[in-house]
Amino acid sequence: MKALLLVLLLAGLAVAESREVTVRTFPPHVSVYRSADAPGGLALVGTSDRPVLLEREWFLDSQGRLGNLSLVVRSPGYRDQTLVVSWEQLASGLECRLTPTSWWVGLRDRVRVHPQLLWPGLIPLAAAAGLRWLAVEARRRAQAATSELNALQNLQAGLQADAGDPYLGKKFGPFVLTRRLGVGGMGCVYRASGPDGEVALKVIRPELSDQGEFRDRFWREIRLAGKLNHRGIVKVYCCDQQEGLLYYAMELISGRDLSELIPPGGLEVNAALALFLPALEALEQAHKADIVHRDLKPSNILVEDCGRVVLMDFGLAKSPDSPPLTATGAALGTPAYMAPEQIMGRLDKRSDQYAMGIVLYELLCGRRPFLENDLSVIWKHVSEEVPAPRSFRADLPAELESVVLRMLAKDPEQRFPDLQDVRIALTSLDRSSLRQPVVDLPAGEVWRPYPPGRPE
Repeated sequence: MKALLLVLLLAGLAVAESREVTVRTFPPHVSVYRSADAPGGLALVGTSDRPVLLEREWFLDSQGRLGNLSLVVRSPGYRDQTLVVSWEQLASGLECRLTPTSWWVGLRDRVRVHPQLLWPGLIPLAAAAGLRWLAVEARRRAQAATSELNALQNLQAGLQADAGDPYLGKKFGPFVLTRRLGVGGMGCVYRASGPDGEVALKVIRPELSDQGEFRDRFWREIRLAGKLNHRGIVKVYCCDQQEGLLYYAMELISGRDLSELIPPGGLEVNAALALFLPALEALEQAHKADIVHRDLKPSNILVEDCGRVVLMDFGLAKSPDSPPLTATGAALGTPAYMAPEQIMGRLDKRSDQYAMGIVLYELLCGRRPFLENDLSVIWKHVSEEVPAPRSFRADLPAELESVVLRMLAKDPEQRFPDLQDVRIALTSLDRSSLRQPVVDLPAGEVWRPYPPGRPE
């Protein structure tokens, strides 16, 4: 009798035996069910993020023999997976991989489990998006630049076709226009006579003068330029409007611009620096007054008959706290001398340094680094490295070449911090073995420029 009770007790313990099982699934954290007679046919036994407790009695058939148990693994977005397992299989744990109902669900959970897989996909995606943005932006700016160029060409063609300039002999304020001196991107420059003598008077193009935003910024920036007082900067006397046309009067300079003084092979180093350093010093003074010129080029740097180097045309100048002075959304300036960031619509004082680097390059080599037309040169400035000056002129000092190339770095952060550092780098060059510069002037005189650093 005691033996029979012991056997029954052991049988009861055996029937009540249970086992904790680890269910490894993909995706993780899914629900595990067993087949049951309950409503719906399934009974939740746990989730795969913690061990599942399975009872031995679930494996017994109607005759008390061990059989197999059906487990159902279920997760939203995946097809149900049925696992048929025996009691002995539980010792090693269970594994299954669910099949997603769509590729997106599988990709989503794979990235959640292995986020490092996201980077190889994001990098080309970001690169493609960036290239797409650059292409759209370049196309927009090219269209705007083409529109500006066409308007300028139409203006020039109209003035050349009309033998009588409509503005000649006309009075703007107290000034009478007597001679047309040239046509620029923003308008025409005339020689004019006034109460205190002759001046240069610039009449802004009508399509720019008609725009209210442009007019407001024009007043602010041209008055700011009028406050500059330096022997190397042309003086702006006044600005006004007449019949809807904006104009400003400035000092009339008698002489030639740098573009007329540069020979095909470039100037001697001392001659080039003697012309460049006074212009650099004048621009440095403008920067100290928080004014960015943003249209620097040889034709805007004049050499008077007496030898004075004068920085001209602050019509595009701006202060750092001013929005861009642009009427169509295009970056104003001369494409052949524009810094990469200026082409993209952002500029600061270091953008002027880039333009002056192009001017110095041209003084030394007799050519610009990029000779393409207005539209293709924009891409060159943004994407291509500047050819080394000594590839066009082997006798240039290596130290001078390194200064020029640093001024022309694509990244503004890699240029000189300011123009004073540029001037110090140029004046400290060893030029003892170079010839003394001699510049022929229109009057037949010979001018030997003062040494760098001489007081005004």
